[in-house]
This record gives sequence, C-alpha cells and structure tokens, in this order.
Amino acid sequence: MLVVENAIYDWQMIEALARLLGCEDVIDAKNGSRLGVYNGGGKDGATQHAVDQVAQFSRTKRVVLVIDSDSFHPADRTGNHEKAEAAAREGVSSHVLSFREMENYIPNRVLARQPKKTVGMSSMAKRLESLKKLSPEQRAHFDMKHGFKGKPRGGLDRKSRHSGKTGATYIIPPRHGDLYDEVAERDLVTLQEGFGTDLPGLFLQEVLRGGISDRDLDGLGPGVKEELKSMFETIRGVI
Repeated sequence: MLVVENAIYDWQMIEALARLLGCEDVIDAKNGSRLGVYNGGGKDGATQHAVDQVAQFSRTKRVVLVIDSDSFHPADRTGNHEKAEAAAREGVSSHVLSFREMENYIPNRVLARQPKKTVGMSSMAKRLESLKKLSPEQRAHFDMKHGFKGKPRGGLDRKSRHSGKTGATYIIPPRHGDLYDEVAERDLVTLQEGFGTDLPGLFLQEVLRGGISDRDLDGLGPGVKEELKSMFETIRGVI
C-alpha cells in the first residue's frame, strides 16, 4: 500500500514521474491491484493511516508513506521528517521529499504549456520568466501553487517589504531565511502569485502527450533524478 496526502494529485505526480524515469512497473502494479493508493487527507492523516495499516502485517511490512517536506530552505528539518521517522519506527517505509512539495518537481517546460485560455496568461508568462531566474535551491523551496504570499489564511508570521514602486508590495515568509536575499525585487513582486493548484494534472497530461522527457528534470538541479529513483525503489519494496 502507498499512502499519500492526496490520492488524486499525488498519484498524478507519481505517475508522470514514473513515465519519465522508466518506472512504469509501479503504474502497472497499481493498475493490476498489486499496489493500493490511499488518500490520507493531509500529512497527519496519511501518517496515522500508514501506522494503522502496517500494524496489520505480521511479517513483511508492505506499507510506504510518501509526503512533502514542506521545507523552506535546503537545511530545513520539519515536523514532516519527524512524522516519517515515527512511522518508520512502527515499520512503515517512507520517503520525505527533498523539495518543498511534489509540485516543485514539475519542469519549466510543463509550466510553459499551461492552456492559453487561462486568465492572466501574460502575467503567468512573466511569472515563469521570474521563476527561471531562481537558483535550483530557491526554486526547490518556492510555493509553486500559491507563490510567496502562500495559501490564504490568517495569523501567519509574515513581513511585508515595499519596493520602490508605488503599491508594489512583496512578502517573503521569515522561515526562508536569507534564501531569496539575492533575488531581484521585481522578480519577488512577480512571484507573489503561484501557478495554481492543478499542476499535477497538467504535468501528467503533457507527459502523456510527449515532448517532456527525463532531461527536463535535469534543470531542477543535481541529484533530482537520483532522489526520485530512490523514491520509486522504496515504493517497489512494498509491491
């Protein structure tokens, strides 16, 4: 059993990556009912379900947990790492993503193929150009869905900085530390917004259409393909 936070979006990501990396056997296992995918409804729910399920196995523990790290910089150790380690002590195999979220593994070429009818397409193009200026480490910890402003919610510890332009404000969550200190102000303003919540479906769609290859993952930084292949090896271990 594969336990994830969101069975729809996370599986779309995993299937797209599997097709790019030659790991179609994992897809075949799901289609052949040899690998179940469970929707945890978030990190806490996913972790608890994985622990509950693994307790039902007396010998080989066939449960794997894959969750985001939610990390704000490369050295950021989050509560998600602790959740995965606690689950591992109960016998759950786990993989915590090195990047902030699943969506951070989507190549720029996919983002450039968002439907032309999307509202604000010109601003989306500008956003992509600003994203391309980030270093691999900066891109890996950027909130791809919601941008620097983050998911709308109250009470967050945020600092607003005003640019030299009238009305131009940008917010960098303090947990990022100095990761984005060298990024140009105009790009920080542009990246206040993200690329939306439907990116996994777009990623899978474009992989199935062709024109996206494993080489596109190289632009995400060194070691990315190795990490993802390691994730698939962990998943294979429970099939």
